[in-house]
Amino acid sequence: MAFAAPWEALPLLLTDPWLRQAWLALAVAALAAAPCGVLLVTRRMSLMGDAMSHAILPGVATGYLLAGFSLPAITAGGLVAGVAVAWAAGWASRNTALFEDATLAGFQLSALALGILLITAQGNPTDVMHLLFGSVLALDRATLGFIVAIAALTLLTLLVGRRMIAFEWFDAETFRRLDPRASARTYYLTLAVIVAMMVAVFQALGALLGLTLLMLPALTARLWTNRLLPTFVTAASIGTAGSTVGLCAALVGDWPPGPAVAATLSLGYLVSLLFAPYGLWRRRHPSPKHRVA
Repeated sequence: MAFAAPWEALPLLLTDPWLRQAWLALAVAALAAAPCGVLLVTRRMSLMGDAMSHAILPGVATGYLLAGFSLPAITAGGLVAGVAVAWAAGWASRNTALFEDATLAGFQLSALALGILLITAQGNPTDVMHLLFGSVLALDRATLGFIVAIAALTLLTLLVGRRMIAFEWFDAETFRRLDPRASARTYYLTLAVIVAMMVAVFQALGALLGLTLLMLPALTARLWTNRLLPTFVTAASIGTAGSTVGLCAALVGDWPPGPAVAATLSLGYLVSLLFAPYGLWRRRHPSPKHRVA
């Protein structure tokens, strides 16, 4: 399907039922994934997102092999595997001499290898592509409802526990000295929420491309502001807008929607990296009032 101009695709997002479901799934997922990505960026745990996207693969593959493309089976498998790997990596970083990036790298590579082995063991090439890169245009109402429910639960959890999460995320050493059990509970709960959001995003963009909706809006927003609340809002706006533009671009160019959304978010990040207030251009060419004599 092709169009004379990109904006001609916009009405279809509201009128065509399958496109509307795809757009709503991406927009809702972006709203809830943005704060999760911001938390990972501010904690310097961006690799955690990559590890989680790979961690859910063994569970998703197991659910697929047992029940096919069953939403409950794939979701349960992804949640169990993702939470297990995230908690194991977090436990290892808190209780061994290895730093978070080292433990994450180890668990990430192990989970990725196991996941791909299980997926390719009995799946045909089309099924493998759907699991790895998603099929957002094929979402049904049950999957859309699941994404909305997980997004609402994620936002509610982050809102209710915002004080404890902020304490753990920005002053973990003090929190551990004052109340080590509460610190651990908050840390693992936050990781579990992020994993749940990753599983929800997986339903639309797959295990590999889903990470772009979590991390790229957060990274882009950080280049425009250094305050926490504006970063949350900016990241959510970028994720929602990027998903909409990417979906329209996929319709205009007759491209796969998942890679089109990922490419759109990537383009926004690269442009911001060059020209945003905290990007390369402003750093190399500060305004006169900010220069030091």
